[in-house]
Amino acid sequence: MEARTEPEGYKKVIIGGDPFDNCTELDKIKIQDKCMYLISALNNALKNFLNKTWRQCCQEASESCSIITTAYSGETIEDWWISFRTKNGFTHPRGNEGCSKEYKSRLPLFFRDNEDLHNMFVKWGTENLSDLTTERARQFIVDKLYPLAVPLTEGSAQEQENERAQILKRLYNLSPTPSTSTIWEWLTRSGFSYKPRTKRFLLTPMNRFQIAGIVKSRLRDTSRESQKEW
Repeated sequence: MEARTEPEGYKKVIIGGDPFDNCTELDKIKIQDKCMYLISALNNALKNFLNKTWRQCCQEASESCSIITTAYSGETIEDWWISFRTKNGFTHPRGNEGCSKEYKSRLPLFFRDNEDLHNMFVKWGTENLSDLTTERARQFIVDKLYPLAVPLTEGSAQEQENERAQILKRLYNLSPTPSTSTIWEWLTRSGFSYKPRTKRFLLTPMNRFQIAGIVKSRLRDTSRESQKEW
């Protein structure tokens, strides 16, 4: 309950706390949301432990709490409780290094000087995770973050763009269009990771027969070539 009623109560439910304030404002909101959902589910369980299953209590918590905050499913609440009960707390939102003093130094200088823009970048990346690419991230940085980091109002659009490019180069050694490697570094240092997926193809019976025939034909050709060589 203290996680919801004290300004820094969120630190009491994170394993190791957050001694160097590495949690972003969005991290704090999500931790408080987790606490709200779990408190609701546990309260439901106490009132109805003879009549309802834990899954039903979590589903009711999902339905009631989603009215006033970000919606999460009953299954998600169940997973939160398993993790919390096992470890007696939530893992740090920034990962295992979140409790270290050096964590913020991992961020690019541009984000260290503009924490609000870093939060915006992380939020945007999280919301677009399904189709997040370095190209999309670069476009977001150039179109959205650069103008917010160096707001200019005087001169034509081209003059503002040129002046902004000079300021970014002088302060952060950034080019008007950051390289793919730079964007990749910003993504990974912000906590995003890439996991390759195995692409699966569904074949009709006819496709299977056609592919099998092609493979057999190539094997025969290879065998004939080998005999010629010998």
